[in-house]
Amino acid sequence: MKRYIALFRGINVGGKNIIPMKDLGRVLEVLGFTNVESYIQSGNVAFNAAGRTRAQAAVIRDAVLKSHGVDAHVILME
Repeated sequence: MKRYIALFRGINVGGKNIIPMKDLGRVLEVLGFTNVESYIQSGNVAFNAAGRTRAQAAVIRDAVLKSHGVDAHVILME
């Protein structure tokens, strides 16, 4: 398993698109990612996953849209 960081663009900025980091972490855990950790209220989440694909970023984006109604662009970094 590799360690990744998901950077969410457009959440928790200027009082708009507020998503508590605990909720964001739970969304990733439901998707099957492990060792999910967030950093303050930044919209940055570290997690472990098996393999990196563009599809993972899209899956995360769709899950956040469904769970919180926020369409946030997601960038994955190793």
